Amino acid sequence: MSSIIAGMFGLWTIRYELNEAMDASMEEAAGRIAPLAVETLFEKEKQSSIISAPRASEQAAASLFYQVRDDGGRVLMQSHDAPAEPFTDAILEGFATTDAYRLFTLPLVSRSLYIQVAEPIEQRDEELFEAASGFLVPLALFVPLSGLLAWLLANRAFRPVNRLLAEIGERHGDNLEPIQTDKYPAELDVAVETVNNLMARLRKSLESEREFASNAAHELRTPIAGALAQTERLLAQPLAETAAKRAALVHTSLTRLSQVTEKLLQLARADNGRSERLSAIDDVAKAVAREYGSNIQVSVGDDVHKTVRIDRDVLAIALRNLIENALAYGDGQQIDIRAGPGPRLSVVNRGAVVPPDLLVELKRRHVRGTDTGSGSGIGLSIVEHIMSQCGGRLELHSPAEGEQNGFEARMLFAPV
Repeated sequence: MSSIIAGMFGLWTIRYELNEAMDASMEEAAGRIAPLAVETLFEKEKQSSIISAPRASEQAAASLFYQVRDDGGRVLMQSHDAPAEPFTDAILEGFATTDAYRLFTLPLVSRSLYIQVAEPIEQRDEELFEAASGFLVPLALFVPLSGLLAWLLANRAFRPVNRLLAEIGERHGDNLEPIQTDKYPAELDVAVETVNNLMARLRKSLESEREFASNAAHELRTPIAGALAQTERLLAQPLAETAAKRAALVHTSLTRLSQVTEKLLQLARADNGRSERLSAIDDVAKAVAREYGSNIQVSVGDDVHKTVRIDRDVLAIALRNLIENALAYGDGQQIDIRAGPGPRLSVVNRGAVVPPDLLVELKRRHVRGTDTGSGSGIGLSIVEHIMSQCGGRLELHSPAEGEQNGFEARMLFAPV
């Protein structure tokens, strides 16, 4: 927009200055012609025909015409190429513009004679167009080139900033490694140090929270296990109906608390589960399936990528959470563990179809498939956390792939 405004202003300036210069040339030409015209007319006072001045050069094209007229408007003398008809009907001193000419009229000999110098409007517009072209064509070429050059320079200047922003965007709760300052210009050192200090404080805060959760879970395991054992011994004794119901409620609550504590320990273990070691997903799947008996079936596809980058124990934690979730909501039917295709491990049950709106929420902590489920509601969120740490992702599908019903939790690992 600024270039267009500058171009329009430049064009207006050229037009104004060019017209002013041409008007000055017409005025000067009239002054030069005046003594010659007076002398010629007085020498040939008795001649009735119009005197036509000779052309200065056969090659020179006329740019200005003139006519010498008397006070009655009759043409007495004219330039070689001037029209025979008067330029105007009325004679007005100074500058005037008609449809065909730009005129300058100069009075002579007590206004008994007048010189009218004329320049064709078409010729003036042509000269204006040539001058404007000489100005606008380079401008039209310069503006895109200067814009491209500015874009290239800005892109080059902001490239380190964009790389820094991208590297900051890659940082999250599982990746708070400091950014190396030697990769960026010295001008960005303050920004890099500020971000590193912020991540250091955040990492310290997260580590404190994780350590607290892990220590709390460890400390709670023994008293909860003792309370559960005492409750089971109490339930084994003959009790009144009311006391038996209360003991059963206590046992259920302690069981739920034990499950939550176990999940907290798993989450603490998952936070330290990043590993460069490779694990065979089919071997882990078969080993974990044996812990749950014959109701768990493992199938390994021919196109499976067996080796993935994840700690074996952490993978077992994720798989156990998915199996326990499938058992809790699988209506007692068979659970399938499918390895493949590619670096994929799925756990499938044959329970009721989960509504799409609930399916989206299941990865959130403390969200369960039904209110009657026995789980703690954090198993899927633990698996989601584990998968994000190893560069993979967790997908939930219902109905399961190839089934009319059921629920499928699919772990997709990053290719090795």
